[in-house]
Amino acid sequence: MCLALVLRLYAADLRIPINYLGDAITFLMKGKGILQGEWIHYNSHLGMPFGADLRDFPLNITLDSFGILIFSALIRNVGLLINTYWIFVVCLSAATATYCLSRMGLNRGPSAALGVVFALQPYGFYRGISHLHSVYYLVPLVATAAIELVKGSWTFSFPHSAARSPRSIFGAPIYVWLGCIGMGLSYLYSAFFSCFVISVATLLAFWRSRRKSDMLAGTLMLALICVPAILDLAPTLAHWRRDGRNPEMSFKNPAEAEIYGLKIRTLVTPIPRHPLAPLAWINDEIRDAKFPYETENESGRLGSIGSLGLLAMAAFLLASSVRVLKVDSESSFSFGICSALAFACIGLATVGGFSDFFNTFVAPDIRCYNRITPFIEFFSVAAFGLILQRLSAMAVARRVPRTLGPILLGGLALGATYDQAVTSGYLPHEYRQELYRSDDQFVRRIEALMPRGAEIFELPYAAFPVEQLQGRMFNNDEGRPYVHSRELRWSWGAINGTTPAEWDAWAAHLPPSEMLHRLFHRGFVGLWVDLYGYDAVHSPEPVLTQLLGTPPLRDASGRYLFYDLRSYDQRIAEAEQGTPVTGVEFLRNHPIEMTFERGFYPADAFQGQEWHWSRASSRIVLLNPLEQPRDVRFSAYLEVNHSTPSVLTVSQDAHSDTLVTSKPQWYSREVHIPANGSAVIRLKCDCSVIPSPGDRDLYFAIIQPSATDR
Repeated sequence: MCLALVLRLYAADLRIPINYLGDAITFLMKGKGILQGEWIHYNSHLGMPFGADLRDFPLNITLDSFGILIFSALIRNVGLLINTYWIFVVCLSAATATYCLSRMGLNRGPSAALGVVFALQPYGFYRGISHLHSVYYLVPLVATAAIELVKGSWTFSFPHSAARSPRSIFGAPIYVWLGCIGMGLSYLYSAFFSCFVISVATLLAFWRSRRKSDMLAGTLMLALICVPAILDLAPTLAHWRRDGRNPEMSFKNPAEAEIYGLKIRTLVTPIPRHPLAPLAWINDEIRDAKFPYETENESGRLGSIGSLGLLAMAAFLLASSVRVLKVDSESSFSFGICSALAFACIGLATVGGFSDFFNTFVAPDIRCYNRITPFIEFFSVAAFGLILQRLSAMAVARRVPRTLGPILLGGLALGATYDQAVTSGYLPHEYRQELYRSDDQFVRRIEALMPRGAEIFELPYAAFPVEQLQGRMFNNDEGRPYVHSRELRWSWGAINGTTPAEWDAWAAHLPPSEMLHRLFHRGFVGLWVDLYGYDAVHSPEPVLTQLLGTPPLRDASGRYLFYDLRSYDQRIAEAEQGTPVTGVEFLRNHPIEMTFERGFYPADAFQGQEWHWSRASSRIVLLNPLEQPRDVRFSAYLEVNHSTPSVLTVSQDAHSDTLVTSKPQWYSREVHIPANGSAVIRLKCDCSVIPSPGDRDLYFAIIQPSATDR
């Protein structure tokens, strides 16, 4: 009810996604794929003409994808599906937080009220369906497991005895198993932060008790997270073992932990446009100070209740450093543990924190450390609840009317909702709904013209998921038509550095006449143009209209154009009809297409030659656009540019050649390419990196590559 009030869901059309731009398209794409019978690793309706292999971008939200799959049995509209699932997990977050707070000794009323506070934290509003992978309904389970581990409330024991407790497995409560395994099947950030919290809790438990059983319990909890996570990553790991890691997806660097790190200032700052003027003024003054690196860490806010809990925990830790505090109750002990774990999270995630060491010496893949906020929120809300519980006991002792309690708790939950609700990305509904309906109407017009399963090429080329914005386009804009279509297939959505992405980028930058010819041989029958990607001078509309001989369809806003390519395709087919497909001229007009992947940098031009510099390993994919097999000769100069001989291995299928050279060397080999198929040439250099300006790691180069029919 609180969520519906602040977002005015009662006035919204829930068939339209509550977020419709940017990263929201990624999760609408995931939901759409599930509705069409796909799974998270592949989408046959994207990345045309080859399909989108998504294993290089392992979001690994398997648990949530399975939940969406269950919901999809009843809900077939992608907007309603993703909206409903998000609302469900927000409610589930309130339920798990309520359960866990009650395990910490809070009464039902405070547990339920603070469960709502946790579920409706500012972080959740900032993320919405745009970052559906950042849902946090499992956080209370893992956080509570960590607290109880330190307290020694339970420990693992083998063998299992059913008589011990019907609500435990091997001595650990069932919620521990659900929370840890669930985190292992969730977003990797969540699994990583869970492992950190459990690791700290394990050290605290052992420090307190000196029992090896506590170390064992912590280790087993880490295994319950890590083993499912590794199994979940198995398709990606197997793909990387066969084809190598995709360097285009290695776009993170250690310094980004500073850019996207947590900020204590932000944690306790009120939300923007707060309904209370004094709190709104505080946020405005801090915003106007223009602190550097205000990025997505803006989402790491706790709200007033969480901030009070955090400040209380800070005071507790400061006081305990100068005098020994009496831990005279279970709640005091829990409060101290929450304080230690919360500030351990802050120490890891804050700008300049221990995350810098991890990213420098281990791996830079976890960079947005502000996403640990839900853990800090839970510990802070729990600390506030423990204080509230003590105040409640004092009120009862003073015979305050019990009927006042539910009223105050209800007011607390409702007030916290308005205190924490960041609604600027949701309201007003009218703009988003009008934009969505306009896109939907245009795609419906296209679907009425196109045959089922038609392939549509999109201009300008937009990379995914690492995109350089063009003109007035926003990231993932070219995924929007897919959200609305039923059976059409689109060129957008292939992962950077994969064959379909490299081919699409290459084709999009060809001269228009040559591009259209290549699209014909790849089966494209439609062309979508987003004019926001061009300025008025470079708009492709005039030349495309002239070449195709027909005006495009235009959407109501004038932003989108659509060309039906079937008449053009028919003209090309008729022109080529009767031409010997093995003739020299025909083969010359339909050359083998080459993509340079998984290690190659963009091509350079030097002294009139085409250079492709590479990392230590890479591959070239030869693509045959014709419906007949071809035998070709691949040739190129191989440049290693080392004073001492280096070993360069070139392999294709089961055959490999080893070259030992220290200077440019001519290389050629015969390659068979199936009809409409491909052949992969893999290269690996056992050599040292060549010193070069910039951040490129250059090992060898391919110069003037060619593939000619024999």
